[in-house]
Amino acid sequence: MAKKAAQKKEVNNDGKELFEALKLLEAEKGIPVDFMIDKIKKAIATACKNSYGNEDVVIDMDPESGKFDVFLRKEIVEEVENPNREIALEIVKQYDPRAEIGGFVRHRLDTKQFGSADRKKHHPSGHP
Repeated sequence: MAKKAAQKKEVNNDGKELFEALKLLEAEKGIPVDFMIDKIKKAIATACKNSYGNEDVVIDMDPESGKFDVFLRKEIVEEVENPNREIALEIVKQYDPRAEIGGFVRHRLDTKQFGSADRKKHHPSGHP
C-alpha cells in the first residue's frame, strides 16, 4: 500500500513540474499555458492513436493541483474483437457489478510509457 501511495505521489509531482515549466514558458516566451495544454492534449490523443489504435481518451490536466491523468476509454462488450477499444463485460463486472454492455470504462495510462512503446515498435530488435 505504501508503494502505491509513493507512486501516486510521484505522478502528482511530475504533473506539478510540468505545469511549473509551462508557467515559466509563459512568463519567458509569452505563450499562454492554456494554449500549451491544448497542444499537449492533442499530442497525447495522437500518441494514443499511434500506440493503442484508440484516440478516445480522457485527459485530466489541472495546473492548480498539478493533476495530470490520461485515460483510454473502452466500450464494454460481450466478446472482444478489438482489445484496444473494447473490454469484456465479465472483466468489468469484477470491478463494477452494475456495468452493462454498451457502456464505457476508463483505463488509466502511464504517460511515461508512450515514448518507450514507440521506441520498441520502431527498433529493429523490438527493444530500445
